[in-house]
Amino acid sequence: MKSKLTLIGRLGAVLASLFCIVGGLVIIRIAAYGRGGGDGSSFVAMGFGLYFIGKGFFVGPMLWLVTEQICGGSRSDDHTA
Repeated sequence: MKSKLTLIGRLGAVLASLFCIVGGLVIIRIAAYGRGGGDGSSFVAMGFGLYFIGKGFFVGPMLWLVTEQICGGSRSDDHTA
């Protein structure tokens, strides 16, 4: 049961990180190549894109670490002397 939960947690971590990074890149691409009216909205959109890229680099590793803490805690107890 723990192996399935570990797999789901790791897969969720990778997918969450990937979706955030790809979403941020898409937002930046739309802002950079879209029809910017010169009113500063493209800078705000680029800021949102950078936010999602940074969030992707935070959310994925945190989910991975939480999964390891919850599911992998019993393995470290086996090495006690």
